[in-house]
Amino acid sequence: MGFGGSALIILIAAPFLAASAAELADSLGISHGFGGMLFLAITTSLPEAAVSYGSVRAGAYNLAVGNLLGSNCFNMAVLVPLDFVEGPGSMLAGVESALAVGGLFAVLLTALAMLDVMNKAERRIWILEPGPGFMILTYLAGLYAAYSLSGP
Repeated sequence: MGFGGSALIILIAAPFLAASAAELADSLGISHGFGGMLFLAITTSLPEAAVSYGSVRAGAYNLAVGNLLGSNCFNMAVLVPLDFVEGPGSMLAGVESALAVGGLFAVLLTALAMLDVMNKAERRIWILEPGPGFMILTYLAGLYAAYSLSGP
């Protein structure tokens, strides 16, 4: 009952949230595509952030990393069946160039995270490993590139 009620609330609230996001993007002077990419990334990452935070507090680091990478990989993989369901032609062919760049950087960041996990690096003197720092810089570069390609 709880799941069904929650799903119903989401179905009713979704159009209002999408309209609010469009109005927010207009008021900020950014494109709807870039605003959607930015706001969607924040809102869809909150459950993963909560689970990963709880996992790290419990000392289950593998669960935290698996949660983040698994969710990200699933979100990218689900585009394939959605493209078939959407109809003739490529679903991604009609997106703004800023969203295509955002998707490219999402794949790149996932690959960097997986390489960092597979790398059994030795202990370093640095407080922050170079991998996460490079990932943060790559994320910021991708966000800037997507913003630069998006029109108002």
